Amino acid sequence: MAARRFLLAALSAVLVLLASILTTPPSFAASQDGILLIKGPGSVYSGPSAYVSENVAAGSVDQFELLVKNRGTSLAQYNIKILTEGLHATVDLYTGSVLLSPLPLTDDGYYTAPIQPGKTQPLTLKVKIPAGSPQGKTVVSFGLFSTDGNYLADAYAETDVKAPTYGTFAYDVYAKQGGQNYTGGSIDQQAMTSPAIAYNATATFSVKLQNDGGSPSAIVGRLENSEYLQCSTVTVKDGAVDVTRAVIAGTYTTPVLAVHASKTLTVSFKRTVSLCYQSVDFAQFDGQSPSNQFAWRNVNLIVPYPEHP
Repeated sequence: MAARRFLLAALSAVLVLLASILTTPPSFAASQDGILLIKGPGSVYSGPSAYVSENVAAGSVDQFELLVKNRGTSLAQYNIKILTEGLHATVDLYTGSVLLSPLPLTDDGYYTAPIQPGKTQPLTLKVKIPAGSPQGKTVVSFGLFSTDGNYLADAYAETDVKAPTYGTFAYDVYAKQGGQNYTGGSIDQQAMTSPAIAYNATATFSVKLQNDGGSPSAIVGRLENSEYLQCSTVTVKDGAVDVTRAVIAGTYTTPVLAVHASKTLTVSFKRTVSLCYQSVDFAQFDGQSPSNQFAWRNVNLIVPYPEHP
C-alpha cells in the first residue's frame, strides 16, 4: 500500500514536470475544468484520479476505456501525457479507431479535439505484455492538463499477468473478484479491482491462502492498512464464520494445509462514503515470522468509486 502511494506521487510529479515544458498549445482559451475518467472491470467509469487494474495471460491484450470530459461552460481542448513502468509491454492509445502514433510520451503529449461543454472524448488504451513474460505488471499513468500547462487530473491503469495455479512459497496469497482471473501468488503488489460501486453498495473478493511450499504448513492471514478503511466497512468470512477481527489483528490462522491445499476467505467492502477510493492489502505469513518482510506475500484490493464532482 505504501509502495503504491509512493508510486502515484512520483508519477504525478513527473507528469507535472512534463507539462511545464509544453511548447505548442492550441489557440483555444485554456480551460481548467476538464476531468479524466477511466473504466476498469464492470461498466461504470471512475474518477477523477482513479486507479484500476485488470489481468490477462501474457501475450493477450488488455483494454481500458477513458473519457476526457469538459466540465466547463465553453468549448475547450486538453492535453494528455502518458508514462509507463513495469514489465515491457506494447502500449497503444486510440481515439475512436485512430491510433495515436507515436504514443503521447513526448513533451507536447496529445491534444484532444475541441470538446463541447458537458461532453466527452473517448480514448481506448490497449496493453499487450509479450508472451513468455514473467508474472508482474505494467502501469500506464495518464496526466490531464489544460493547454496552458496546469495539472487537472490523472488516471492509472494497471495490467497484471495473471497468477499461475501454483506458486513456490508456503504462504502464497491470491485474490480474484467476480469472473476475473486470480492475481498474486508468489509475488507482491499485484492488484485486484472491483467494478466501481456507489454509496451503500458492496464489492466482494475471494482471497485464497495457499500452501505452495514443500511440506504441510499453516498460514497466518492479515488485512493490512486497516487504518485506511475510511471509505468502507469490511467483513471477512471463512465460510459462514465471521473472522474480520482476527484478520485485521493478524491472528487468523488456517489449519495445517497440505502442499497446494488452500483456504479461501470472502472479503467484502461496503461503501460508507460516497466520494472515496478504497485500497488495502491482504497479506499472509508463514505463521512464524510476521515481522520478517521476506516471509510474507500480499495483494492489493481496490474498490473504485463512480464519477464524482
